Order: sequence, then structure tokens, then C-alpha cells
Amino acid sequence: MQAFAASGYEGTKTDEIARLAGVSQPYVIRLFGTKQQLFLAALHSVCGRIEEIFREAAAETPELSALGHNYKRLLSERELLLVLLHGFSASGDPAI
Repeated sequence: MQAFAASGYEGTKTDEIARLAGVSQPYVIRLFGTKQQLFLAALHSVCGRIEEIFREAAAETPELSALGHNYKRLLSERELLLVLLHGFSASGDPAI
């Protein structure tokens, strides 16, 4: 997340992701296959977290104020929103 949030899909290298994760670059590729598949996994994780935050709000109370409160929580997880924005910008790629 950190690497994609900082540099986006095109600007992130798998060796940077591996360095941040404390593993080798071949290991990253073995786990995910390609950088594209890794980026898609990151996007799925981001969307899942956003959904989780909003579902928690709905479970607290069906009022708009709960959604607003949890939206503030979402804003505090800056990397999520940055990865989501990079996903929008990379959406010209049909696989993304």
C-alpha cells in the first residue's frame, strides 16, 4: 500500500515493494505473478476496507451522522485513499 500510495501503479517498482516488505523481489513476483496483479490485490483490499468502514457506520446507526463520523476515520487512513485515486488514474488499463 505504501509504495503504491506514494508512486502509483506506473511509478512503483516491484523491487521497492519488496524492500518495504522486507522480502526479495522474486518472492513478490512468486506470490502475486505480476505487478498488475499485486496492484489489483491492493485495490481490492482498499475497497474492502472502505466498505468495512461504511458498514460499521450503518451498524452503529442508520443516520447520516454515523457515516460522516466513519468517513473521518477513512480520511485518517490516507494511504487507502491515495491507492484508490491511483486506481482511478490507472483505469485506462482494461485489466484495472
